[in-house]
Amino acid sequence: MPRLSAWKAHWRKLVLGGDAVILAGLLLLALPLSSLLGFRDGGQFTKPGWWQGSAGDIASMLIALGVLTGAYAWLHFRVRELAAGHVKNRIEKHYAPGPDRECMGQAFSVNTRAWHSIFGTRPVGWSSRTRKRLQQSIAQANEYVQTLNDTFTDPSGPGSSQHPATCCRRTHQPGRATRIHP
Repeated sequence: MPRLSAWKAHWRKLVLGGDAVILAGLLLLALPLSSLLGFRDGGQFTKPGWWQGSAGDIASMLIALGVLTGAYAWLHFRVRELAAGHVKNRIEKHYAPGPDRECMGQAFSVNTRAWHSIFGTRPVGWSSRTRKRLQQSIAQANEYVQTLNDTFTDPSGPGSSQHPATCCRRTHQPGRATRIHP
């Protein structure tokens, strides 16, 4: 999880940087455009001569604002895709071919889908409930391993009178692992 969070943080920085460039470009474009439309007279904003304040003018401005917002949204999601592609390439370079690369790439793809916010710090699906379930599974596995150890090992060594494992015979050779024979 920490590595996926780090990849996601890198992606977020790239997206926010791209958005900043887009907004700066739109602001630079808005200055001369506002002068051409008559909204600016030098350094002050004024009401243009063609503006009547009618419903048609207001509707036209709302439509233009909607088109501008739509264009920004399209550019934002395009930047998200480009940044995700860049990070995916870095993931492929960072991991050797195999299941680790595939799993990290898939997990990153899930976390960068359009409906997931760029401001979420935790990976998608990683919640306190998931963490508790994982801790329970680890605890159960540890209990099972301990039960197996208690059943099939003899901490006192061979030849002691207390053999917890009565179902199998052990052979021990110096320098080799203990073998259990049924």
